[in-house]
Amino acid sequence: MQKGFTLIEMSIVLVIVGLIIGGILAGEDILENSKRISIVSQLQKYKSAYESFKEKYYSPPGDMSDAESAWGASKTNNGDGDGLITSSGSEDYLAWQHLALAGFINGYYSGALTAITNVNIGVDIPEAPYTKTGYRMIRDEAKILFKTNSVQFGRYRSGSDMDNGALTPKQALNIDEKIDDRNPSEGQLITISGYDIHHTRCVIAGDAGDEDDTYAVSIKTRDCILIYYLDQTQQ
Repeated sequence: MQKGFTLIEMSIVLVIVGLIIGGILAGEDILENSKRISIVSQLQKYKSAYESFKEKYYSPPGDMSDAESAWGASKTNNGDGDGLITSSGSEDYLAWQHLALAGFINGYYSGALTAITNVNIGVDIPEAPYTKTGYRMIRDEAKILFKTNSVQFGRYRSGSDMDNGALTPKQALNIDEKIDDRNPSEGQLITISGYDIHHTRCVIAGDAGDEDDTYAVSIKTRDCILIYYLDQTQQ
């Protein structure tokens, strides 16, 4: 005669299953939080490296017009020296190479695309914690009149542009409150929607302009790109 589980045995099994699920979820939360902390740390590290480079060479990395004299034409190329890191002349890739050659960041970077159309993360640009994400150092279009360069964090789509969303609005908010002012449209760090989203999915516009914009935390998809300003901005 076969015996079934008693209520006590079933209760014990359910408790064990609950503990296992709880442990898995807790582990996922810890991993997720560590990724966000890593992004904050990396953004701050790159800002410090950028400032140190400018102080030493009187030019932003990537834009440096005498880089070949400093490190040799066989190792790098010159920028145009206009104070802005742009995609012209691959300055957005040279920026990482110049920082590494100067010893302000670790690693070796190509200074250009190593493939015809696709960014090689970890070779062309630094790798970020999430899958297919990285950091791009480039002038921010919105602040061009103020010669503002930035580090942008996002996910690469097919092609050379890092303009797909990489974070949910809630994740972006969590990073913003660690590094800035919790406002997605003002301050040192702002958030925008990625190329793959053709309407606002990250930010809810307020009635009084940028000053009361908020994160669209109810949206669960990874639609957001971070832009971290490296120079003093004028809001």
